[in-house]
Amino acid sequence: MTLSVDVSGEAVPLCSVRVGNTASKGIAFEWNPALSDMFAASDNERTLSVAKIDMQNPSKYSLLGEKKLEANINEISWSPKGKQLVAGDANGKIFQLKPEIELVRATNAPQNGLAVTSLSWLATTEWLVAYSNPERTSGGTFMLNIKKDKPPSWTPVDLAGQFSLGETRRLLVDWNIVVVVLPGTGQLLGVCKPPNANAWSTVPLASLPQPSPASFVIGIAVDLSRQTSVTLGDGSARRLPALVALNSDGSLRSFQLSPPSKEYPDCNVSLVAVDPNRIQRGLRPAVLATTQNVPSLAPASAAVPQQSATPIAGLFAKMGEQKAPTAAFPLGSTSGGLFAGAKATTPSPLSSGTTTISTSIFSTQPSGTASGSALGASQTTPKSSLTQPSSNLLSGTSFIFFLFSFLLE
Repeated sequence: MTLSVDVSGEAVPLCSVRVGNTASKGIAFEWNPALSDMFAASDNERTLSVAKIDMQNPSKYSLLGEKKLEANINEISWSPKGKQLVAGDANGKIFQLKPEIELVRATNAPQNGLAVTSLSWLATTEWLVAYSNPERTSGGTFMLNIKKDKPPSWTPVDLAGQFSLGETRRLLVDWNIVVVVLPGTGQLLGVCKPPNANAWSTVPLASLPQPSPASFVIGIAVDLSRQTSVTLGDGSARRLPALVALNSDGSLRSFQLSPPSKEYPDCNVSLVAVDPNRIQRGLRPAVLATTQNVPSLAPASAAVPQQSATPIAGLFAKMGEQKAPTAAFPLGSTSGGLFAGAKATTPSPLSSGTTTISTSIFSTQPSGTASGSALGASQTTPKSSLTQPSSNLLSGTSFIFFLFSFLLE
């Protein structure tokens, strides 16, 4: 760490790790989800590297593995337990590797002329992968399943070829969900595997409000470190993950993400107090002399539950419902090529039940209603409605993720 949010200063790198040669440029980077001192990175000279930082002396590091592969690595994803990683390249090939860059298996794309554009390791033998043609004018998303001694299988997923993954490994492991946004449309989806389910399914979560007609969502991230508890509709208080959406105008809007039921575990991380006296690099001398008595952060247990300005229980009372087709993975083979757009007719194991799409949560936003916060230069955010689609799954067990906006603190 070079600085703390409690101490003003100039960020200075503690450690610089060169991937490839001095002229190469980085392409992909991914921290190990289980081992916080390890990361993988790739450059535009076909090099893939895995490095381990010395946490006792962060200026030191060691390369666990480095190798030139067949093509540039566009995407990197670690297994949820951090023991292996997969790398997807510009030729559509996916390499499953050990941290020392020892090959476990390599899987070609389902057809020639494709590049990997998104990749997420969901479970032991399952990956969410998106391919596109070299021009990126067409693409498709698939659930890739690779079981021992069996050929790989691709199940089409009803997602655009270009999308932004907002998952974190904790969210994926604890809740079995990958949060996905379709850039431009602002449609927020969950690729999830509810309890007792045998397959992954897509579930519509919400339509993120657009700041203005000329601005649109281009990416999302999930923050698990929010400390303030929120009182939910059933009266319980929980610390919720925050979803942050980046818009094309540079503004940020943030939302809180709640699980569908109290049976889901808490998904958050606790802050670790930092002694400002230990932060030497990155601090201006004048600042360092005045920060000796900066109090440490209060423990997470001291957080006071905060009632949302728009009670969650009230959101359900106002929601009208209309029937819509179930959004789930189509099964079976498609016709007319990989991206022909043909729909499979075999129903998904999770497609039983009726999908309902509610009307907007905020039909109007009067003063005092919680709303998304935009951070941009002189950015005025018009009032927008946030919809809350839901899907009835597993014989009436509703798998719904609620989003409501909050002010950035």
